[in-house]
Amino acid sequence: MGYDTADSREQRKPRKKGRVLKRVLLWSSATLLTLALVATLAVVYVLRAPLPKTAGELEIKGLSGEVSVVRDVLGIPHIYAESDADLMRAQGFVDAQDRFFQMDVRRHQTAGRLAEMLGDVEQIKDSDVLIRSLQWRDRAEQDAELLSEEARGLYEAYAAGVNEYLHGKAPWQVANEYVLLGLSGTGTEIEPWTIADSLSWLRSIAYDLQANPHQESSRVQSYSVFGDTAIAEEFNKRNNESEYPPILSADEVSQVKSRDEYIAEAGSGAETDGAGADGAGSAGSGAGASSSGGSSEQGGVVDPPATGQSSAAAAPTAADTATTSTAAAPTADPVAAQLETVARELQRVTRIVDANVALGSNAFVVSGEHTASGKPILANDPHLPISYPSTWHQVGLHCVGSGEGCSFDVAGFGFAGVPGVMIGRNAQLSWGITSFLGDTADLVVERNLSEDSYERDGVPVAYETRTEEFKVAGGESFSRELKRSVHGPIVPDKQFVSVDALNSLPAFQDAAGSGSEASGGSEAGFSRYSIALQATGDQPGYTGEGFLALNRAKNPTEVQRAAKLITGPNLSLVYATDAGDIGYVSTGKIPIRPKKAESDFVVDGVPSADNLGADGRWPRPGWDSSYDWRGLYENEQIPSTVNPDDGIIVSTNNDLAPAEVGPYLGTAFDHGNRAKQMRERIVEFAKDGGLTLKEAGQVMLADRVPVGYVIGDDLAAVEFAGFDPTGVKPREGVEQPKHTPTVKQLEEMRELLSSWVRDGSHSDVDAQGMPVAASLASHLQYRLFADEFAAAQPEPAEFAPDPSSTAIELLRGLLADPQNPLWDDVSTPEITETANDILRLAYVDAYRDLSQQLGTNTAEWRWGDLHKETPAHPLFGGEGMPWFIRALFSRDAHELAGGPSAPQLSYFNPAVNPDGTVSYENHLAASMRYAVDMSGVNKVLWVNTSGSSGHPLSPHVNDQFEH
Repeated sequence: MGYDTADSREQRKPRKKGRVLKRVLLWSSATLLTLALVATLAVVYVLRAPLPKTAGELEIKGLSGEVSVVRDVLGIPHIYAESDADLMRAQGFVDAQDRFFQMDVRRHQTAGRLAEMLGDVEQIKDSDVLIRSLQWRDRAEQDAELLSEEARGLYEAYAAGVNEYLHGKAPWQVANEYVLLGLSGTGTEIEPWTIADSLSWLRSIAYDLQANPHQESSRVQSYSVFGDTAIAEEFNKRNNESEYPPILSADEVSQVKSRDEYIAEAGSGAETDGAGADGAGSAGSGAGASSSGGSSEQGGVVDPPATGQSSAAAAPTAADTATTSTAAAPTADPVAAQLETVARELQRVTRIVDANVALGSNAFVVSGEHTASGKPILANDPHLPISYPSTWHQVGLHCVGSGEGCSFDVAGFGFAGVPGVMIGRNAQLSWGITSFLGDTADLVVERNLSEDSYERDGVPVAYETRTEEFKVAGGESFSRELKRSVHGPIVPDKQFVSVDALNSLPAFQDAAGSGSEASGGSEAGFSRYSIALQATGDQPGYTGEGFLALNRAKNPTEVQRAAKLITGPNLSLVYATDAGDIGYVSTGKIPIRPKKAESDFVVDGVPSADNLGADGRWPRPGWDSSYDWRGLYENEQIPSTVNPDDGIIVSTNNDLAPAEVGPYLGTAFDHGNRAKQMRERIVEFAKDGGLTLKEAGQVMLADRVPVGYVIGDDLAAVEFAGFDPTGVKPREGVEQPKHTPTVKQLEEMRELLSSWVRDGSHSDVDAQGMPVAASLASHLQYRLFADEFAAAQPEPAEFAPDPSSTAIELLRGLLADPQNPLWDDVSTPEITETANDILRLAYVDAYRDLSQQLGTNTAEWRWGDLHKETPAHPLFGGEGMPWFIRALFSRDAHELAGGPSAPQLSYFNPAVNPDGTVSYENHLAASMRYAVDMSGVNKVLWVNTSGSSGHPLSPHVNDQFEH
């Protein structure tokens, strides 16, 4: 028997304990490391699972032959197939590979089902109600019924390709976003793709690009504040043709009929035949006219039926309720919190014009006589809110077979979810688009006689009503009764204009008096007025077919035919052919309106407050059918041109033709300062050996801003003698400033501005005067107008500054009229402020703003330190997300050149924050750039924002933005 000495026992005991402890610690550490490694590998596996296979071979069911997908160094897919059907099937597959989550969000948005996917957020639910009332999905399904057999086959093939990619995949294998939505308890179920899913997005774009309802709203709000229609018109000042010529001159347009002839044909509206109530009549056809649609011999294009042709598919149904909430429910869930903070961003994608930013786009085409190659050059850069991933998806579609059923050979920019491309080129044709800001929609005031009826020529008419059910991921379902009048869907109060603001206008008051039972009001238990949105796009159309036709067009005649099919959105389309032709044509339709007031159709006309007319600038009374539309102008009745004498066409959302030529198109057009600057650069380049492809890109990068070259000298004319800036109090609602300038610092600001204006008013990232000009433009608007808005009756109105050239023209007029009573601050009745007084205050506000963000040393101020673009996912890239999620779904900010109303356009939100600063982060800019020389099929320059992929771990998610 062995034994142990005390010493040996004492020696072994702690060693044994130590070994056990070490083994436990080592085992625990190894376990933790193993678990951490496994967890890391699992996370990496899950994150990388959606990355598509882009090399080797894949089997796609339904293909009739072999298809090749070649991705270039930027991951852009170029698809080669032996039939159009295989080509579209492969495009659907590839679009889903790269961007399916974006496609899925879009289809939920456009169907009014976003809350089913993103959860219980009030703003998202409100958006669903609005969009369901506008019936984009219903119209898209009707559009699908109108497709020709050939076009339907192509859309079906595209949808089949999407669904083939989705087959057998769990949501987490499709996109990383579904994992996070699943963790937050919101919806992750993926439904099969359909034709209507594709067509719905085109409906959304058409709605986005109609700017006029917001101008009508602006006029009403301005009147409610100032009580003067003339001032309201100044807030929406139209283009000065003598200074900024329209796209086409009078001798360039294909139509030579005068404006007066068109107005006479439309009539006064004293008698109505009913054609205008639902937009069913068309110019020259009369009410109820119908004709048979026939198939085209070229490319499967279908001639659309006459606008008045009756169709079961054309019957509009229900609309919106006027009682939806806009308050966001608080939540502690970080994902839900982020969804809440980005709700307006999501709405901006579907409703761009609601984002308090101006829209714009540039496109131009130059004939071969002005180019170095001797062939036309075309360039385009649509301006949209920058999204991540990009709005656009680049693709090449090349049918390499022979015979019928093989007609596509095109490359360009499309929408993931829609077959074909929207902008691009084939071997014979290139084209670009800008938003055609003609007046395509009206706000119609319906006078309610009961909760369920409204007045029409003295007779009660029942609203069409339906009840819609709304599902909410992680929340309770709800229902809404949606209404529709003969004019269109009833939209929520304050969506465009409030009923209270309407009550300030004599035109919408009657002998019965506000609030009476005869007219409605609180005593009667229902609202006196409802607002209907009447839009040319609120009927079935052929847009999906039209873009397929445009992809295959070869000459001006075929472009015109394709443009006629694109019934919405309303676009300005410039094009060039390899044969040397250049041209312009618009898409969509324009209402034929009667003349009801002397101010109607008069440039800078000012209506009386008791008769606002019927030309679309102001809301119109729905109870009087003599104000109704007389029908619709088709695109062939709207000015167009082929091969203009000067060989240059520049389209920047500006006026189409001189006021005396062609039908009345509205007053929502942008000022032509971008077009003028671009045309000047084109002419300059053309003189020096002819315009080149590289120089065409430089034309779009012109960066002079009108806040400098239009009003910069006036802003710099301020005098500071005897001024004490230390006594300047911040405006109501603005916090106490961190810095107050000395007179010397204000003079330094003035000198920065003056020097910058002398140097050309450029908005490059190193420009030192640009921050001063941008800040002054915002703060001066507040100092001029916020006092009147705050004093508005019966309750204060919120002033929102305008970043566009319209505001510059308004300020220009006031700076030239220092005695204008608008310079006086109505909140200080004991003092009558002068123009110089208000300018001084704006300088102080601007210094307090810029010094917080750039420091107190004015010599170090530069535009690039303020104005940046941060690529961030709209759902998961914001500040409200945990850092590791934000890091995955966002990228580093980059300095951005450009500014408001420059050809290199870049907008920020000019609203002043509670701390007195303006957020100069970019909100809207070129969503892509594209230039093509028709001397060769490979002579193309193109770049996208972000990249081709929507997957955050892809090397192509943001590589083009980095360029």
